[in-house]
Amino acid sequence: MTVGKKGAMAGVRTSPRTGGKPRTQREAKGKGKGRLKREATEAQIVDAFHRLVQRDGLRNVRVNAVIKEAGVGKGLLYDYFGGLPGLVQAWGNKYQIWPDIGEMIGLSHDLTRTRMAQQIREIVLRHAESLRADPLRVELLADEFMSPTAISPALSNIRRELSQQHHALFADQPAMRNDDYRSLVLI
Repeated sequence: MTVGKKGAMAGVRTSPRTGGKPRTQREAKGKGKGRLKREATEAQIVDAFHRLVQRDGLRNVRVNAVIKEAGVGKGLLYDYFGGLPGLVQAWGNKYQIWPDIGEMIGLSHDLTRTRMAQQIREIVLRHAESLRADPLRVELLADEFMSPTAISPALSNIRRELSQQHHALFADQPAMRNDDYRSLVLI
């Protein structure tokens, strides 16, 4: 931020009664009306994409359908997300399309007290349960591996984040030097 006349931050309205400080907390955080409107429009587009995926399936969602569902111009989708892959990334982050590490290991589970084979077994079983509970995850995996599309890299990025969390859990475990255990974790 730059400082202008009388120590006020450039681009932020101040009041003489507040000693040159921003008038509202929103202004202090740099979120003026324009920024809030953009965030609302981004959320509107992501939510429209989600509705279309739920209704029509991921493979059938196209940019024109998203903008029509969201009620916005095509330019905004490209300005805010760079295209469909960026929108998929934002959607995946908002709606947690892959299970987080807590869902995979169980929030109350202490991995340090369980044998490695048992830990891996429980994680694989929880992952299978999460797939059974959410057919969309199955569709995403199938599409990514069987017939990749332009949005597959965005889905892979989201899944890679989960993989990094898994790696952090097991990286320091001496038992992970065992090829069988490493192979199981890859599943």
